[in-house]
Amino acid sequence: MYIQQAYIQQLESSRVRLIQLEQDLQRARSTQGTLLSGIAAVVGDQGLANSTSSCTGTSSEAAMFDVEYRRWLEEHHKLMLQLRAAVCK
Repeated sequence: MYIQQAYIQQLESSRVRLIQLEQDLQRARSTQGTLLSGIAAVVGDQGLANSTSSCTGTSSEAAMFDVEYRRWLEEHHKLMLQLRAAVCK
């Protein structure tokens, strides 16, 4: 009986934690969108995005992708650690 109650309590705790992680992920995604808009503005201010050279424009797009991808990797790593911790409790 106690084992079932503990299991149910653990499931409920995991559900609450998952909801928190989903909310954190949603906030991170909207922050990421803001970050990318800021990067695009800075790159545009430097004249790289508006350059007539397609090579330069491609380089700025690649740089923006790299920044976004690094941020995603960091966030993914944090979320995986949190999920593992929640599952192992």
